Amino acid sequence: MMSRREKTVARKLLAQLVEGFPPPYPVRLQFKDLEDYGDCELVNKPSRHFVVRISHDVNFKAMVPILLHEVAHAVAWFWEEEDHGPIFGHAYSRLWQLWRGDD
Repeated sequence: MMSRREKTVARKLLAQLVEGFPPPYPVRLQFKDLEDYGDCELVNKPSRHFVVRISHDVNFKAMVPILLHEVAHAVAWFWEEEDHGPIFGHAYSRLWQLWRGDD
């Protein structure tokens, strides 16, 4: 389980990622009890935005690739129907590059 400080770091990382490779709508980050490690959903109310949810059970080291994965879904959302197609793969790769500072 991540500490409050680690969740704050995760939110800062999300802000950096969406600034460098923005999805079509804003992204909000939540930590929830989930069966999976994470998910991404497009929400229409109160305004259109993505919600990336990460399981409370994930530790900080595991959170980074999960966050990158779910933000890649937000970036590729309208571009392809399959969950893990080539556009998703490009977005995921680009987000890894941003996180590692390969710009």
